[in-house]
Amino acid sequence: MRSIPNIFAIARREFFIRARTRTFLLGTAILVVAVVVVAMLPVITRYVDRSSTERIGVWVGVEDMASDPVADLERLLNTSAGGTSSTSSTPDFTGPGTRTSPLLGKP
Repeated sequence: MRSIPNIFAIARREFFIRARTRTFLLGTAILVVAVVVVAMLPVITRYVDRSSTERIGVWVGVEDMASDPVADLERLLNTSAGGTSSTSSTPDFTGPGTRTSPLLGKP
């Protein structure tokens, strides 16, 4: 059964012939650039939109919590790569049982 080695030989030859064309090289370069841009899109978006701050509301229905959920969320969401919190602001109180907190850096 000589067909499998022939298939590999033909596929190899076709690949090397097509890989040397300008269209293949240009298409590959464009594809690589597009993949890198799509992969970096969250970082680019965060860099462009770094002036805005998102705020969320935390409502707690129980009175006897072991820790403050707002402080826990701030510690989890505002931790930088070095492990330190990037915000020092205090949350706003908007009503009974509801607290809002800046989540993406300093306001």
